[in-house]
Amino acid sequence: MFCSNCGTQISQGQKFCPNCGQPVISNNSSASTMNSENHCEYSSCQTIDNSTIESPSNPSLTFGEAISKSINDICNLEGRSRRSEYWWMMLAVFLASIPIGFIPFLRSLLPILSVLAIAAVTMRRLHDVSANENIGKAFLSCNLALAIVTCINNLAFVEKIRFIRRFVRHSFLDDAIPSLLVILGSVSFILGIIVIVYAIKDSEKGINKWGGSPKYMK
Repeated sequence: MFCSNCGTQISQGQKFCPNCGQPVISNNSSASTMNSENHCEYSSCQTIDNSTIESPSNPSLTFGEAISKSINDICNLEGRSRRSEYWWMMLAVFLASIPIGFIPFLRSLLPILSVLAIAAVTMRRLHDVSANENIGKAFLSCNLALAIVTCINNLAFVEKIRFIRRFVRHSFLDDAIPSLLVILGSVSFILGIIVIVYAIKDSEKGINKWGGSPKYMK
């Protein structure tokens, strides 16, 4: 073995060079150091930044799956619903309203039926993005009131049901219905825009107070 500094031959077991005093580094120590450095470099290359990994998501619901789930949970105002379920349900209600619009009497009840059909899924969609649930309650309450006033007006003057028309004619509703339709319609429109803004947002990842995300897996 020779000194790495001055080249003087060093006997086995000596820790310092007798000529220059340079500490002796054994071949085993050098090899160990090199292996350690190589391992660290390799480990650094293999390090993965977990913050860049997106949470895996479940596939979007198909039209049939969304409608089936919404109907099964039509009375469930708790929990969460993802975007695909909500918008497929909106499409289904719209498509169903077209033929119903040609059926006497049922066409007058259509506003109430539509609100009842979307009430639960709307609340769950707002829960999914941690929106204030009072927005959903106000929106649905206003729409239900508007639907009731619209139905009364339609039954009285479109379907011409006598006892309803007589009731409207001889009550405050005769003068109040037009004003109620304008006021409730305006408030419903404003709240509807707010609900749509929340409804187009992606599901909140993880768990909130309404449960786990229906889109992102744990």
